[in-house]
Amino acid sequence: MDQTSAIYREKKKQAALKFINVNVMGELLFTLALGSVAFMFPIVFKEFQSGNLRSYVFVLLYMTGPIHGILNVIPNIVQV
Repeated sequence: MDQTSAIYREKKKQAALKFINVNVMGELLFTLALGSVAFMFPIVFKEFQSGNLRSYVFVLLYMTGPIHGILNVIPNIVQV
């Protein structure tokens, strides 16, 4: 029983670490998307208006909450 419990505990730690890594990667990709919109759109699209850029950035920032919620629920869904 002790050996089986130790194996289970180790696998659960490894799974939690993988989910944390995926969560960090998801946040990093979202930050890169936000940064590319904020800094690259004015360079690539010269006629892009600053008001539109501000709207896109605010929409992406508004989406941060639901995206984090989805990323935090994924480990629970997999465990079910």
